[in-house]
Amino acid sequence: IATQITRTPNTGIDEEEAESIRVFPNPCSNTLQVQCPLSNARLTLYDMYGKMVLSAEAKGEVTSLEMSELASGLYLLNVSVDSSIVKSVKVVRQ
Repeated sequence: IATQITRTPNTGIDEEEAESIRVFPNPCSNTLQVQCPLSNARLTLYDMYGKMVLSAEAKGEVTSLEMSELASGLYLLNVSVDSSIVKSVKVVRQ
């Protein structure tokens, strides 16, 4: 279920750095953990209608995203640096 799409457009981020981003557990129930070693990264979660439902700055090595208020279903998490998407991950909320 965990499909990962990696993009590295002109961000100065190489593919190895993008691959070091981890999202777990997936599927999740209440809290999603994002391991992101990139500085100045923004985490943005969208529902399947394209509506942004959550946005946060990556904080240190691991950032916790509270998912308990969201409906069960499929979401898309974009990790971006300087407004360019570095990695996209499909996330399932149980």
